[in-house]
Amino acid sequence: MVFARIEREVQGCRVERGFSFAAHTTVGAGGKAELCLWPESIPAAVHATGVLRREGVPFVILGAGANVLASDKGFCGAVICTAAMRAVAFSGEKIFAECGVRLSRLLYAMADEGLGGMMYKIEGEDLYLIGTSE
Repeated sequence: MVFARIEREVQGCRVERGFSFAAHTTVGAGGKAELCLWPESIPAAVHATGVLRREGVPFVILGAGANVLASDKGFCGAVICTAAMRAVAFSGEKIFAECGVRLSRLLYAMADEGLGGMMYKIEGEDLYLIGTSE
């Protein structure tokens, strides 16, 4: 019942019932989760986590599924899969890439912008990816 409510309330997410960890991890093992949400943007992911917290549903966040070993018994909760979060934007030397962006796509986008390298910069609690023209 709670999962049906969540399905109706989440916005900006593809919803999958009976999510298979085996089908979405590089190891190819693991049971099922009742529900998976695939947010397409940062605001959608924030909204989804808020809905799950309010409903008291435990959740895990899954990226590309590498280095993950899920239990064959499954997970009694929800999965938030970030693979659909693929936006890339540039502001001068700063690169804004969502967590689902593949490195190869990011590197091609940087090349299109005339950027040949990258480095990280930390300011307070913020982590920036900076493109360089070298």
